[in-house]
Amino acid sequence: MKYKYLLFTAILLGCMSCAAHAQNVPKDIVALRVMQQYGIEARILRSYAQLQDTSPRSDGRFLFGFDGDPGIYLLLDRDYWVIVAPRAAQGRDVTVYSFNPQDGQCALNISVGNDGYDKTDAMLEQSPGFTKITRGDGMVANEKVVWRRWSDDEHLYSDCTTILPRRSGKIKTNITIIANSEARRQSLEDSLSSLKLLEPDNANSSSKNEAPIQKLAKAMSLDSSKWSLTTQTPDQFAYRDIDFDQITFALQPPKTDAIDPRNLEKSREAIRANYSANGEALVEAFPITIGGVIAQWVVTKQRQDNLGFTYRARVLINTSKNVITISIECPERGTTGMREALVNVINVTKAKDAGKPSEEAYLKMRDPYDSKYDNGALYMDSDDRKWDEGMAKLNHPLVRARSKMQAIVDALKIPEEISQSALFSEK
Repeated sequence: MKYKYLLFTAILLGCMSCAAHAQNVPKDIVALRVMQQYGIEARILRSYAQLQDTSPRSDGRFLFGFDGDPGIYLLLDRDYWVIVAPRAAQGRDVTVYSFNPQDGQCALNISVGNDGYDKTDAMLEQSPGFTKITRGDGMVANEKVVWRRWSDDEHLYSDCTTILPRRSGKIKTNITIIANSEARRQSLEDSLSSLKLLEPDNANSSSKNEAPIQKLAKAMSLDSSKWSLTTQTPDQFAYRDIDFDQITFALQPPKTDAIDPRNLEKSREAIRANYSANGEALVEAFPITIGGVIAQWVVTKQRQDNLGFTYRARVLINTSKNVITISIECPERGTTGMREALVNVINVTKAKDAGKPSEEAYLKMRDPYDSKYDNGALYMDSDDRKWDEGMAKLNHPLVRARSKMQAIVDALKIPEEISQSALFSEK
């Protein structure tokens, strides 16, 4: 659809708060789901969780710099969470950056590429509650533009289309502003004078200036190409995948008391202690080998505020420099308890067929390895791996956690710097 990006922004502004509240999901994740429904593949550049009230800059403005094709540089008067729909994902010559603030009172779309949309005055006049169009001079990226302004029953709008210079040639750029007040609209118009388009090789984060965690992730062949980046710090990346499960790659301080995963009793005892403070209970823990390095595989289970559980699968590699941690967080959504109910039915039926009391077949929470840790345990027999194949059709979060982590592990490479500094290996 030629105008789906403008439609998308209107949907966000009108429905984001209620959708996020209803689903207890951050607004940026709701946005990705909406975009997917309209066939737009996108990723998060700045997450909703990162929003700040105060800028660290002396002028009080917020700097946004993102690499891409093209990348952009922009100064705004407040913080925004940002999503990009890159041209490669659309199969069209347009990259769309969408900016949304915490309060949902405005939105900004920057569309760069020859396939960007244009709406005629006649098209705008069809909107319910449309008011007359006015025009006024402005600046975008130090280029003179004419802002087209109008309103309807929902919002105030401004837009303009201009041709901006790049080293590789000029490119069509469309700006669309949607606001709930004149002050917001005017502020965004004024801010667009700071816009700069960046070439792929001199954007905000070039490969030449990669942080150590970025280089390590690449060296280990951690393929994040199909995930949406939600958080990036010097020591951590967090992504959302197509199921909106969270995948995290992190470097943590080294542990002086690190326990060899092959020491099952002590390593599991330490895992229980480490994660119980967060309300997580052990599902499984055992050593795995990745490229000759011994790593710890851990799956935990945690009660959600509403119904159901969140499952987390982790792989930890202890080195003398840090603890490399890859984790996947998979919450239950929608109908919960289906796995437990099905396994209960199966167990009770088998018990009756064998002439045993059916009460003994009902699932009970316990520790998977040692009964002395049953107090506070959340593991049930339905969490056993033997049920995963049948539960895959239900898209159960425990199945997702295990299978996705296994796929990552199967593709991982261990570079020399890790094999040399690993605390536990087959050697």
